[in-house]
Amino acid sequence: MKPNNLKRNPTWFMITDRCPYSGLAITHPESFVCSDPGSDFNADFIKLGNNMLLQKSYGYADIQGEIQLLAFIDGFISKYFKTESEIVYIEDYSGLTGGAAESRKRFITYFKNNDFVIGIVLCHLPPI
Repeated sequence: MKPNNLKRNPTWFMITDRCPYSGLAITHPESFVCSDPGSDFNADFIKLGNNMLLQKSYGYADIQGEIQLLAFIDGFISKYFKTESEIVYIEDYSGLTGGAAESRKRFITYFKNNDFVIGIVLCHLPPI
């Protein structure tokens, strides 16, 4: 694995204020970096329009990284969405190099147990 301070080009939505496809406003760009020194797991987040959270992940998602990521998502949602908001979660997997089975299970459980998520869109999934 590469160290977590890896350099990469910014995700397209981190360098613009409007989605070129929908025309919706892009606000609150933030980045997550796993604190494990041996991890290369990181992600970019934005709020798209009023009720969408868009994420693009990079690297390998192990269980410790996934736990940290889900805590980051909780914080992002509490900061930028109203508590009664119903959120559509969109994630682009094209930057992921893989993920542990425990990470995938934790991800599924998290979203199954959170009523604020009314829809999930997963893009660029790797073939199984």
